[in-house]
Amino acid sequence: MAPIISRLAEALDPKGRFAAESRVVEIGTALERMYEIGKKKITRKLQNRISGFLGTDNGSRDGIKEMVKEFYDARSEIVHGRRDKMSPIRSDAAFFKGFKIARQSVFKLIREGAPEDWEVPKDDGL
Repeated sequence: MAPIISRLAEALDPKGRFAAESRVVEIGTALERMYEIGKKKITRKLQNRISGFLGTDNGSRDGIKEMVKEFYDARSEIVHGRRDKMSPIRSDAAFFKGFKIARQSVFKLIREGAPEDWEVPKDDGL
């Protein structure tokens, strides 16, 4: 978890001309590492794994999926050179959504560990 936490810490205090954008990218990288995402279908895998891990019922999982999609779409626009679509407000919104998801994920991973299979949502007894 140390490299992941280091990336999140860097996202809190970015430097340079592209600081607002780099903090979104740092969070995206941390989430990819936390949730063991490969190179294909990244957004869908993140949506499913994060919502399955953090969500407590279908409604909360759907909300988490939407938040992850909004965050990762913004991250992708930054990484793939579509910065013209990123306003400071959208960049800030992406940062706050992504950091909230990452913070909750880190705490739950430390507390409970990773599931044996990321593709199967945990049954929280509901």
